[in-house]
Amino acid sequence: MKYLNLVKSLLQTATIRQTLVTMSATAANGLLAMVFYVFLARSITPSEYGIFTILVATVALFSTVLDFGTDKGVVKFISKGDYVAKTALLFKFVMVVLVIAATSLFSKLISSLLFGSSNQSVIIPWIGLCLSGYLFFNTSQSLLQAKEKFVWWSFSLAGSNFLRLLIFSLLVFVFNKSNIYSAAFSFALPPIILFIASFLPLKLNYLKAKLSINKLQELLTFNSWVAGFSIISALASRLDTFISVRYLNLADVGIYGLAGQAVQFLPQAVMALGVVTAPKFANFGSETANRQYVSKSILLTAGMAFASALVIIPVALIIFSASGHSYMSGFGTFLILLLSQLVFLFMTPIRDSLMYYYSRPDLFFWTAIAQILVVTIFSVILIPRYGIAGSAIANLSGQLIISVICSLSYAKSK
Repeated sequence: MKYLNLVKSLLQTATIRQTLVTMSATAANGLLAMVFYVFLARSITPSEYGIFTILVATVALFSTVLDFGTDKGVVKFISKGDYVAKTALLFKFVMVVLVIAATSLFSKLISSLLFGSSNQSVIIPWIGLCLSGYLFFNTSQSLLQAKEKFVWWSFSLAGSNFLRLLIFSLLVFVFNKSNIYSAAFSFALPPIILFIASFLPLKLNYLKAKLSINKLQELLTFNSWVAGFSIISALASRLDTFISVRYLNLADVGIYGLAGQAVQFLPQAVMALGVVTAPKFANFGSETANRQYVSKSILLTAGMAFASALVIIPVALIIFSASGHSYMSGFGTFLILLLSQLVFLFMTPIRDSLMYYYSRPDLFFWTAIAQILVVTIFSVILIPRYGIAGSAIANLSGQLIISVICSLSYAKSK
């Protein structure tokens, strides 16, 4: 009876209504992503897809590293003034200038570090362009989240893969350009377009806000811990892919990349849920309200995890079949990655409570250290022996260690 009442109260809250909006966008985005990545896999070779996988992983990693905790700081402190938004945009502008300069001047060195040779140096400036777009795009998404403009946030999210698919289709069918460069261009342009479009709901009033050292001190203190754990956590979450490049050929990396894309709906579902719950955790004024909200949210994430697994497995079969016979060997690896992401989804409320209510970014810093050690050890041991399946097991091990640490920390938090 107690749990039935919890379910009923959950269905009547603004959280479920807002989550339905963001989850609908996530589902649409996931469907568009599936079509795009299948289309891409059929249009380029597995080796080129391997290069594209490294491009995407690098952008995902460094968009977090170069953020320096700014986007989470926006969500945490936006209620204290528009100076937070202005600070975030100015900081991202500086980072973009540095990214463009570095990827243009040191392309051969960066190629050697990523691919083990300078032969792929021509793709490095494309990585810089993609990364620059996502640095701005992520900030606009954080601002939409902080202002609780969930409809605009949803349109922007789904719009990214819609534009990506549209641009790549035009390049293939109209201009007969089907290669890694057309893929990179299709990946780079949408976030830039959507960042500019975000000016409509957000307007530009926050650019008039005055900055002061006193106002920024609290933001920077929070951001420094967030930056620490975000950088290490982002590296840990992509480390299996980067280590795979050292032991496997680009075709195998491409197959692993497709397996990772087949489960991308789940990280996006976590993001969609977090968009709604994070501002609420940040604004709770009592322990009781926080704990009750965590209980309700865990019921929601458990249901989401179960339903997602039922849907994603048959969809993944379609993805692998449609992509071509050479990719089918990655289905077993996909199942391991699916389990890893289901664990990640289920633990979302506890992580958000620790981050935004208890203000424990320091905890996530040390948790990320543990994750990176576990992923590194398992990757080095298992990838040479089991290939891409070993890489997936390393990924799962990292998620499990995070879940254990967060559960114990939440149980002790009062």
